[in-house]
Amino acid sequence: MDLPVLKGKLREHGKTYAYLANVIGRSVTTANAKINGRVAFSVTKAYLIFQWLNFTDEEKAKIFLT
Repeated sequence: MDLPVLKGKLREHGKTYAYLANVIGRSVTTANAKINGRVAFSVTKAYLIFQWLNFTDEEKAKIFLT
């Protein structure tokens, strides 16, 4: 999982961990743990993030399939 790309995408869109937490329906603490690799993203949560940040197929694969 290439989380720096995900973090960059959040910055690119001006989004915070609080926004991410709201999108995935979790606390900011949980969103932080997920974005820093301490807790895995479920497929459902990853899909929500893809839609929210308009990921390309290449970005999806780079972040979640590496």
